[in-house]
Amino acid sequence: MKIGVNTYTMGFAGSMDARLKKAAEIGFAAIEFRPDDFGLAGNLSAAATAAQTVKNLLNKHGLAPCTVACDSDFVQPDKEKFHHWISWAEYCAALSAKLGLKVVKYFAGEPKPGLSDQQIVDFMIAGSKHLARIAEKHGVSFAEENHGGFTNKPEIQLQIIKAVGSKNVGVCIDSSNYRWFGHPLADVHSFFAKMAPYTLHTHVKNGIGSPGGPATYKATALGEGEIDIKLLLTELKKAGYKGDLVLEYEGPDGEAGVRRSLAFLQKTKDEVFGK
Repeated sequence: MKIGVNTYTMGFAGSMDARLKKAAEIGFAAIEFRPDDFGLAGNLSAAATAAQTVKNLLNKHGLAPCTVACDSDFVQPDKEKFHHWISWAEYCAALSAKLGLKVVKYFAGEPKPGLSDQQIVDFMIAGSKHLARIAEKHGVSFAEENHGGFTNKPEIQLQIIKAVGSKNVGVCIDSSNYRWFGHPLADVHSFFAKMAPYTLHTHVKNGIGSPGGPATYKATALGEGEIDIKLLLTELKKAGYKGDLVLEYEGPDGEAGVRRSLAFLQKTKDEVFGK
C-alpha cells in the first residue's frame, strides 16, 4: 500500500515537472495523474508509447504511477458525446494496463438541464456498464468517485454499482466530498462503513463543513478538519482494502499543508494497517 498524491494537489509547485520533483522531495511514493497532465491525447493505438512517456517522467523523480484519473461524464443525451467519453475511458484503461496499474478513477457525470434524476442515473449506469466490459478487456477496474452535485449521494453510487453488477466497477471514496456536499458529519462517518466493501481507490482529504454545503465548506490539512480519517482507514481495513491511499489537499497553505497532511496520513496508516 503506497501513499500517493494527485497532480492537482501539487499545483502550487508550478509546471508538471516541478510538481513531480516536489512530490518526491516531500516524500510521496506515487502519483495519480490525468493523461492530459502529460499532453497525452487519447489515441488508443499509441497507449504503449504514452505509458513509456509517463514512466520516463516519473522515473526521473523516483516516483511510481498509482492511478489514471479519467475525468469522464456519461450524462450525455447526445450519442456522439456519450461515446466520446466511452472511448476516452478505454484509452485510460489501456494506458493503465500498459503501466501495470489495476484501477482507473472515473466520474460518472453531472446533471444536465431538462433531465430527470432517473434519466441522469440511467446515463451513469449505461456508461458504467460500458466500463465493466472495457475493464474485462484490459484487465483493470474502474472506481467511481463521489464528486460534484449528484454522486455525493451514496445511495446513487450504490445504485450505479449494483446495477452494473461487476467486480470491476466500484467506488473511489473521497473522504471529504460528502461533507463538502452538505451531509451531516455523523452521516459522512456512517458512509465509510457502507461504501468500504465497494471501494477500489481513495482520495484522502479533510475539511470543515456545515449543512450549508459547498458555500460554507473549508478545506484543511489532514488531522486538522472534522473528518475522522482513522475511522475511514479502519473501515477500509475491515473490508479488506488493498489499494493505495491518495492524498488530496485543497486548503490555502500550499506545500506546508501538504507536508502536514502527509505526516498525519503516514502515522495513521501505520497505526491502522501497520508499517
